[in-house]
Amino acid sequence: MRFLEGFLEYLQEWEQHAREKKKEKKFAEGGGFLTENTAVGLRVTITSTLGLLSYLTSTLGFRYLLTSRLSQDKLENLFGIIRQSSWSNDHPTVSQFLTTVNLLAFYNLAKTPRGGNCAPDVIKALLSPNELHEMTRTSLLDKMDDLLDHGNVGEADDVVQALVSSGDHASYTEKKSNSALIYYTTGYVARKIIAKNCCPQCAGCLCVSKAEASADTASYFTSHFDNGGLVYPSQNLSTAVKAMEDAFTTFFSKNELHETSLLEFSSELQTLLFPQLGCPKHEKEVLSTVVRFYVLLRFRFFVKGLNNEREGKRRRQKFLKMRRCQ
Repeated sequence: MRFLEGFLEYLQEWEQHAREKKKEKKFAEGGGFLTENTAVGLRVTITSTLGLLSYLTSTLGFRYLLTSRLSQDKLENLFGIIRQSSWSNDHPTVSQFLTTVNLLAFYNLAKTPRGGNCAPDVIKALLSPNELHEMTRTSLLDKMDDLLDHGNVGEADDVVQALVSSGDHASYTEKKSNSALIYYTTGYVARKIIAKNCCPQCAGCLCVSKAEASADTASYFTSHFDNGGLVYPSQNLSTAVKAMEDAFTTFFSKNELHETSLLEFSSELQTLLFPQLGCPKHEKEVLSTVVRFYVLLRFRFFVKGLNNEREGKRRRQKFLKMRRCQ
């Protein structure tokens, strides 16, 4: 701030010195000073920067301000788009300007840019007005009050759960895995756990026969690829793995992978209720082994997928660069 204030004083002294030299006719035009438009624009830029810096530090508590971010390029780009939207009219009227601005406010949200990294469903979800979400919450609250007045505590609890879990565009942002693939992976988990646990009763609690598994609709994928060596998980094990998979996909639909993701996801698992796995003697040990094995397995494949995606993007950029050089 002191530097900018000192530079304004320097401009003032420079201009005063140039005027004196101009009177002495030592310089033909301007006295060696900047042009009038340049000087005015420079003073306006520095003065506005000082005003913003003073407001942000004194009122909003900012510790510093990156002056390189104070650029009018984006604003000029917006006005350029508005002028081009008016076809041959480079100077749109007030009504044309307001109409174009309103259209632009929704255009970039409703249509995914070519080559963008955002799914169209997520973008379209942003167009839903906030009033719709508030109306949904209000109707749920009214329904819950009516159920409590009539003594329907069980149904009221379901409404409370729906109210807590409801969020803006949750159906668009949260991803779910295919149930058939989850069932297939659960069979792999059962095979690994049974190999480490020699208790026959625990093995009977973790897997079932092919005939018993046929009652589960999610077993069709495993049954199709079964040549006699695949394991069919029990209902309790399938429920436990599906709960962990749903928690995993929900967690990483809203969070990015970083160095503490494993710890944060482990804390999320503490809120889940798991069914009984194994015999009463080894129940806790089997549950701990299943959770640890599946979480590490899921993270391993998740990181591998991210690395493959990053490598594929790098290769596409490399080929694109080679094509442009040809």
